[in-house]
Amino acid sequence: MIEKRKTDSKPEADIEAMFKEEIGVLQQAEVIAANPPSDKTAVARAFQNLTEEYKNLLQQAMKMTRIGDMAQEKLRRTQEDLSGANEKLERQAKTDGLTGLLNRRYLDTALTKAFDTAREHSRPLTVAMSDVDFFKKVNDNFSHQTGDEVLRAVAKILRDTVRDSDTVARYGGEEFVMLFPDLPVEGGLAIAERVRAAVQAYDWSTIHPDLKITISIGVSADLSLANAEKLLAKADEKLYEAKHGGRNQVRH
Repeated sequence: MIEKRKTDSKPEADIEAMFKEEIGVLQQAEVIAANPPSDKTAVARAFQNLTEEYKNLLQQAMKMTRIGDMAQEKLRRTQEDLSGANEKLERQAKTDGLTGLLNRRYLDTALTKAFDTAREHSRPLTVAMSDVDFFKKVNDNFSHQTGDEVLRAVAKILRDTVRDSDTVARYGGEEFVMLFPDLPVEGGLAIAERVRAAVQAYDWSTIHPDLKITISIGVSADLSLANAEKLLAKADEKLYEAKHGGRNQVRH
């Protein structure tokens, strides 16, 4: 009989050792076949022992295969978890935590790319910068929690009002930027006006009974400017005019 080998090695090493034992079993069978004992009962017993040994080795092989399958399944699940975690990190890297909109870092890249594409292909691009009117008073008179709810509501209004192809990002504080690719200034102004009207018409009493919110918006589509930063600065300049012109309006 062959002694069972005990090992703490990895499944691959266990399988290799098991196959070596299997070869040993076959070699013993060859020896018995070449030099059979005179006692037929002894021959039968020897082959029965070899059969049992071989069956045990097959069972070990099946066990090792199951272990291998389990390891592969665990590896597959781990790879899926890593992929999901990576996607989550990518979303977090470009998403504003409060509003769920794209953040300023992503906006800077998207704006530069959109500006360069528009210039290269002679296509229009309109940029709008908006600001919640008297937002400091919202925080002071109600609470910062109320202010956060207002920003989330404004973000949803912007997202629901613009086109699917447009980009909406939180620029910082109560400021939001909208990019309208392939849209001349007239189209950008029309969307900006819809956004302004939607914010004014929103039922702000759902957040606080005394709450009323409006926004001001500045729009620019001047691709003759030096770069994307200048285009955004122009929209910011028009926003400043809207704020000082009475607020709750769109300026170009």
